[in-house]
Amino acid sequence: MPPRNVTSRIDIPEVSKEEGTLFEIGVSGLSGRTSGKITEDSANELIGIAGVRKFQEMAENSAIAGAGLRIYKLLLEQVSYTVVPRDDSQLAARIAEFVEGALDDMSQSKDQVLEESRTMLDYGWAWHEIVFKLRRGMKPGAIVDDAGNEIRLPRSKFSDGLIGWRKMPLRGQDTLSRWEIDPAGGIQAMWQNTQEYGEVRIPIERASLFRTSIVKNNPEGKSLLRQAWINWRYLKRFMEVEAIGVYRDLNGIPVGTAPADVMAANATGAKKDQRKAFEALVAGLHAGDEASFVKPAGTDANGNPHWNLELLKNEGTKNFDTNAIITRYELRIATSMLTAFLMLGQSRTGARAVSEDHSDLLLMALNALAVRTASVFESFTFPRLVQLNGFPVELSPKYEAAKVKRAPKAKEVADMLKTLSDTGFPVDTIPILEQVLTDADLPTKGIDDPKAEEL
Repeated sequence: MPPRNVTSRIDIPEVSKEEGTLFEIGVSGLSGRTSGKITEDSANELIGIAGVRKFQEMAENSAIAGAGLRIYKLLLEQVSYTVVPRDDSQLAARIAEFVEGALDDMSQSKDQVLEESRTMLDYGWAWHEIVFKLRRGMKPGAIVDDAGNEIRLPRSKFSDGLIGWRKMPLRGQDTLSRWEIDPAGGIQAMWQNTQEYGEVRIPIERASLFRTSIVKNNPEGKSLLRQAWINWRYLKRFMEVEAIGVYRDLNGIPVGTAPADVMAANATGAKKDQRKAFEALVAGLHAGDEASFVKPAGTDANGNPHWNLELLKNEGTKNFDTNAIITRYELRIATSMLTAFLMLGQSRTGARAVSEDHSDLLLMALNALAVRTASVFESFTFPRLVQLNGFPVELSPKYEAAKVKRAPKAKEVADMLKTLSDTGFPVDTIPILEQVLTDADLPTKGIDDPKAEEL
């Protein structure tokens, strides 16, 4: 076991010293942690900034991947988060109220922070720098820095002198320079490339890191698009091939015929210039830059035109159905993102029952992501602010995310009520009916107690 520095202020039992009870023995095995350049992905093109750009390309250029991400983000926008006291004590309630007030006292809204945090879906991670401020009311004044510059202090709704959050801005994934990870695998900082200041260090104590996965404590998580990447790579190629094929079928391939002395290797300078001009003309027709061609009259000794131009077309049938191939790859992309229901109606595969099953899986994934987002605030963001203000950190509040639910259809509600009624369950009470109608997104106004007329 490697030597460890143990402060003398801690009284460690002998058995702990001998067996290393209080210390780690192994490591996470995260590839690239010592250099700060994570190389965990098996695809080299998805490592580092190159991977960020590939995922950005997918999100922007793939109709299926982009739509899938949009669905995730739109549904997660509907999730509401609630600050809940850690226990029933008055101090815990006061701390929860303080934290909730701090969330509403930033220069950017809480919803804006959450929206930027959802870029972890695209890239696997989102690093937010936490900027603090002193709460000195709406007229906080200004301070003078070492260079003599006057800096206006940020405003606050509160004037209690406590420390609050000024903002929690995203630090773009494409500005990552490297990670700083300690020997035990703990994330210590993100080094960011900036145009203004060069490379800057943002310590973890001043940040919130949102990730889709925390396996091996990888700071880069795993993009929601990762499993779709290989399919997108082939899909992109087939789409390009299909576009080229359609273009050639519609327009043909321009084929030019020039005199032999012009095409000869030992042609004179003037002949070579004629050849280059003719080649440019043919290329222009292929690119659509030229619409017509004028050729001189006359033939050679064999009766062939000196100069000629024709369009070569493929009149035969194709051996492959490119549309079926493209659809297959799009379906695989959608399946990897649990959004296969996007393909219903676009192919002969799939059924409504399958769509509903996939929708349920999607909701499970969304709820897991919402809980993961809330856990970052609850475990890291809130406790730091609570501690900075001298409150007991063990009373830092919880952050609960409401569940995303699929509204049941009217027939499902009716069947459920009938089943409950048949078993003797009292479904004819106002609280039960209100809850059922609320879950079904149906109006509850005007419900009368069914038993009121019996009184």
